[in-house]
Amino acid sequence: MTKLKRESRKNECVFTKTSTVGFCCKQLHKEEIFTYKNIMAENLTTTNMTKKRVKPENCEDSLGKKKATDQNDAEIDSFAMYKVMFRAFLSVILPSCSIFYLVYMGVFDSVFTENGIEHYAERPGLGMKALLPKWMKMPLNSAVNFGYVIMAAYWCAYTSAAFQANRITLIDAYISYIFNFMAGCYGPIQLLRILTQLPQFAVLDQWYTYPLFMWVFVWGHFLTSGWNLIFIIQCMIFSVGSYTLTLYTDVGFEIALGVHIIIAIIGAILAYQKFPSSDCKYPFVMSILCCAGFVGLKLIDLDLPKVHPIFTKISGHFLSKIADIYQIHYVNMYFFALTFYKHNFESKKSM
Repeated sequence: MTKLKRESRKNECVFTKTSTVGFCCKQLHKEEIFTYKNIMAENLTTTNMTKKRVKPENCEDSLGKKKATDQNDAEIDSFAMYKVMFRAFLSVILPSCSIFYLVYMGVFDSVFTENGIEHYAERPGLGMKALLPKWMKMPLNSAVNFGYVIMAAYWCAYTSAAFQANRITLIDAYISYIFNFMAGCYGPIQLLRILTQLPQFAVLDQWYTYPLFMWVFVWGHFLTSGWNLIFIIQCMIFSVGSYTLTLYTDVGFEIALGVHIIIAIIGAILAYQKFPSSDCKYPFVMSILCCAGFVGLKLIDLDLPKVHPIFTKISGHFLSKIADIYQIHYVNMYFFALTFYKHNFESKKSM
């Protein structure tokens, strides 16, 4: 009995020890699993944090490089724009100096021109005469010529803005700059004619009108057929050389001017036929009306005071210059609408 009791006690101790060890093993196993899970969770958290985390220095460097690149591109575009503007200015001023030299040398002294205030209807009132200097006989006819400079400056600025916005190319800007530089130069020439009434400035006033109309044709031809320097030079030589017709007849200026107007309209219509934008209809009609006003009001300048005395203050010549300035405005509007339509059409076609 005692032996049996001792063996049962031993078995209980062994069982107790075994169960205790098993329990401890289970506890250790649970703790190891819990610790392992915690370690894995921490590793996942740190991994996610490292994935989400970006070094601020690298971020600043990349942004800085991008900003620097954009700034460099803007500087390059501005430099190219000013370079094209300067080339356009030289393209206008150098031929103009040649024309001035020929007139100064007396090549066209025999050309018939109307000089003297008796050929103009404007007669300022007594109050206006008291305020004005003696050399300014026609204040409105003088002041209106600043409108050419203002309008030309506006469209040059518009051209620069359109180029910087990537709406036109450099060659588009070059064409526009030339037209508006010529328009800006015409204002001072006409002003000198009004103030001095010298025949030399009268010749320059007539002669300088031709290239403006011819450049409208060149602009239209460029939109339809692309850039052709030889053709452009031929057109401008024909335009400038056509003034020699005034050496043979007193109406040579009027004949050549009519031919230039027809050529300009043909160039505008051909460009519209290739790029029929609805935005071009209004400026085209207004350009034709302003051109008619420019020619017609000037012809009836001396007849308008017979209709009403107000036309001795606001003369037909003054109104014709207003129409001419707006003609320049609508011509620019017309060709820019065509240019925008052309680039949109070509971009869609390339896609």
